[in-house]
Amino acid sequence: MRLLPAPLREKLDAGVTHFCHCWRITRRDGTILGLTDHDAGVVFDAQEFLPDAGISVSAIDMRTGLAAPQPEIKGALSSPHLQADDLRQGLYDDAAFELWLVDWQLPDNRLLLLAGHFGAIRHSAGQFHVALRHNSDALHQNRGRLYQKTCDAVLGDKRCRAAIHDRPFTQSMRVDSVKGASLVLFGGGADKEGWFA
Repeated sequence: MRLLPAPLREKLDAGVTHFCHCWRITRRDGTILGLTDHDAGVVFDAQEFLPDAGISVSAIDMRTGLAAPQPEIKGALSSPHLQADDLRQGLYDDAAFELWLVDWQLPDNRLLLLAGHFGAIRHSAGQFHVALRHNSDALHQNRGRLYQKTCDAVLGDKRCRAAIHDRPFTQSMRVDSVKGASLVLFGGGADKEGWFA
């Protein structure tokens, strides 16, 4: 259960509220866009959140754990703030976002609902859909190496410490004769008896 700030909880308990959603989207090029589903602009943290965003968000699953379904936003490409060409050019790929629940009468009375990055972006028939990746998604990604009984490196690759380009792994010999499926080699030879066994 989330602990809500007292002023926010009082407003929600009153039954009559003046809340809206506000989005702060930060593209990889540093451009910041503020949007709201309210019918007028909202300002907080020196950021103006523009109305007529034309976007909505699916139900946000705030369960704990890493298996909660990913929410997504959807909207019309006719929005004056989100242009189809910008989406096609990848300007919003992996953009950082914050989703706030804001009292538009008193914007300091707000709650951060979700923060993360944009995932896959689909657009067709005048609509766009963006999967939202929560910041906890980074915990799903592999980092470092896995140490186990069998080594996860390939013999001789960059992560392997075996110098296979030197003896006894690499040697120069010539074929002296062939006997059936066996080769008789001349020159070189193993450094240790039974090395090739």
